[in-house]
Amino acid sequence: MKLYKHASHVILMIALAFTGIFASGSAGASGATTTLAHVLVWSVGNLVYVYPTDAITGGPACGSAHPYYSFSYSRPMAAAYLAGLLAAQARGATVTIWGAGTCTDESYSETLDYFEVS
Repeated sequence: MKLYKHASHVILMIALAFTGIFASGSAGASGATTTLAHVLVWSVGNLVYVYPTDAITGGPACGSAHPYYSFSYSRPMAAAYLAGLLAAQARGATVTIWGAGTCTDESYSETLDYFEVS
């Protein structure tokens, strides 16, 4: 079986997410540390919604009325993000989420940029 370079990166990211080592950060971004109440995959709009247990604070005005982050499943690394988030939710792990500061994938929710599983 031929393993493509991109597929091997996804497998590595999933493996790291399961061990709690997956970490990313955005320069200048602040993170919200919480557990995950829900991770919802919605077929309409090809979006994934991430509902933290704690309230989102300091996000952009466009997402202030909605208590979740979102990202498009068509984004690069979306499958690895979803796998890591579901693994974190399943084990009740603490997650630090960094929002993008914009509502790119959905006009009324902050786009998830990076996350770290503790």
